[in-house]
Amino acid sequence: MKVRVKKMVNIKGQGYEQGKEYEVNDGLGNWMVDRDIAEPITPVNANVRSQGVTYEPSYNKLMKLTEGHLAEVYGPYGCGKSRLLHSIAVEAQDILGKTVLFIDTEGGLLDEHVSQLKNYWYVGDSIEALEDAVASAKQRRKKYDLLIVDSVGHPVYVNYVELQGMNQKLRAYQRLAIIFRDMVRFARGERKVDLGERKALAIAANHPVSEFARVAKNLPEEEPLNPFGGQIHRVPKVILRIETEQLTETQSVFRIVSFKLRGVAKGVEVAKFTIDGGGVKIEWKV
Repeated sequence: MKVRVKKMVNIKGQGYEQGKEYEVNDGLGNWMVDRDIAEPITPVNANVRSQGVTYEPSYNKLMKLTEGHLAEVYGPYGCGKSRLLHSIAVEAQDILGKTVLFIDTEGGLLDEHVSQLKNYWYVGDSIEALEDAVASAKQRRKKYDLLIVDSVGHPVYVNYVELQGMNQKLRAYQRLAIIFRDMVRFARGERKVDLGERKALAIAANHPVSEFARVAKNLPEEEPLNPFGGQIHRVPKVILRIETEQLTETQSVFRIVSFKLRGVAKGVEVAKFTIDGGGVKIEWKV
């Protein structure tokens, strides 16, 4: 993206002089434009902006939507969840200067993507390891502005078929509830400690009920397109579902629609993101 700088500024050690044109990545360029630091001179970006699409950094957007709480993003395998969350993490880290902790249970990111994350923990498919990692992040929350877990559902999913009887399966729900509780406490703080003073963001990726239904006969009855976890979805402030719009050899396009979002009806498209040779591009519509 090419921009023309409107006022002298220094960003991450790089100086930008007033009146000069610079070629920058889309994330930085759109961040500068949104803050009136620069104006876009790349026609495609100018056209998209005129159609009501915003390029506000996703960390800032989700902070506004959650008011500093927990957001959940869910969808089936292959819908780009990991790349979306990785993009949000890198943008928050490199453009906004936020301290991000990325906890990975799936191992789906390429080495080149992992190397871009300054604080990356791979815990694998053990739900006990995930519980411990999230509890540790909660205790060390002063160090971080953003906590991402990709994903909370994976450790349950890979072991779900081995769980015997409804009691064990309901216990899996309870353990997800504990993870969500600690992610909320990471974002909001704890009573008698820092509740009311802390305002951060946590994002959890999850899978739909339909994926668990394939490996379990006694699954509690839920809508197949809902996020897995039953009543624990009262906990996140915002829940967004990812839907595939278009897949080609060179580009993947996904819709982000509302599942739980105050003031927005269920199923409304709130954003779109594209994965291609240039990386990930997120366009917010709310």
